[in-house]
Amino acid sequence: MRKRVIEIFTTFMKFESDSFGGWVMDGELRRSMERQQREVGEGEGTETFWSLYWHRQWRKQPGGLASRHLSAYLQEACYWAAQKATRVLQQPQYRVSDCFQLASIELERVLAGYDPKRGTSLKSYAMIAYPSLIRDTLRQRQEADICTGWTLLRRLGKKRLLESLSHTGLTAIEIGQYRLAWECYKALYGCGPPATRKLRKPNREKWRDIAQLYNRERQRQLSEAGPALTAETLEQRLSQCVRWVRAYTYPPLTSLNRPSGNEASSEWQDELSDPLQPSLMAAMIKQEEAQIRAAQQAQLNQVIAEAIGELVTEQRELLRLYYQAELTQQQIAQQLGLKQYSVSRRLARTREALLRALVEWSQTSLHICPSPDLVSSMSNALEEWLTVHYRNQP
Repeated sequence: MRKRVIEIFTTFMKFESDSFGGWVMDGELRRSMERQQREVGEGEGTETFWSLYWHRQWRKQPGGLASRHLSAYLQEACYWAAQKATRVLQQPQYRVSDCFQLASIELERVLAGYDPKRGTSLKSYAMIAYPSLIRDTLRQRQEADICTGWTLLRRLGKKRLLESLSHTGLTAIEIGQYRLAWECYKALYGCGPPATRKLRKPNREKWRDIAQLYNRERQRQLSEAGPALTAETLEQRLSQCVRWVRAYTYPPLTSLNRPSGNEASSEWQDELSDPLQPSLMAAMIKQEEAQIRAAQQAQLNQVIAEAIGELVTEQRELLRLYYQAELTQQQIAQQLGLKQYSVSRRLARTREALLRALVEWSQTSLHICPSPDLVSSMSNALEEWLTVHYRNQP
């Protein structure tokens, strides 16, 4: 594994036969890292310092070198999440390399969700966030692959439809016409949830009814009504909507290492410009802020550790099985001879006991009045802490 800081922020994982095949250095990122080390005056620095540094640069202007440095930094987190996803979800059509790529494209969401004030490192947060994002993506893809286009149109929300249509470059008038066609389809063929994912397309009579409804409503709802549509034309438009929605929701993935075509040795990533020109001194992490975060993190660790120590033996064992052994609730139930819902309730009560200890600590030590948003943030921080703490246990 990578040990030097400059390697951690400048190299990317490569796969061989769906397994780890070594690290590849990005020359541009290496030069960038060396330049920043000289100008910031941190020398080699620490992994934590540079992850916070690049995350702050990304906050100022997403994309550019900051995003690429953080992508390199989180390679291990992506790989760990991909391995866990393929092991737990048991979907043979997705290999480790596939899930790794699914995690990689969620980088911006992970960076946006990370809050350094919680005290957790970016890598620890990513190791929690990536598996969840992979699971959500695979479930959505499985649903979209199983569903026919007509089922997809019935389950589709208005927001996703409009996003898909806008992505194609249609004008506002054209988007309005496609939207109305979809609404008429939903009104006459989309009442209630479909009984099956393999919903057949409407028959000829139903298409004529949908077309008649569209032609009546276009005069009233559209700023420019446009021509009347036949049943065949309306079916073609909605079929095109299905293709646009699928393409928008699951765009094809293209490697940045693919040859660009301009030169034999040129790759797409070589042509990416670097619009990020950070103000280095303004972006430096202040020593005082780092000390305050470190002190609060130490207090937080102590509060949670003491709260765990006050739990009964059964509760501590439940936490160990769930977070350290990484068993599912169903597996824990089988091992302990309980029902799955009983395990779920006991886990919830255990987390609530630890959360109460955190809330009390924030009131007495930090003099913070807990609001619903703060309690929610503490709950997320607690989940991160438990995951990292038990994963590091021998």
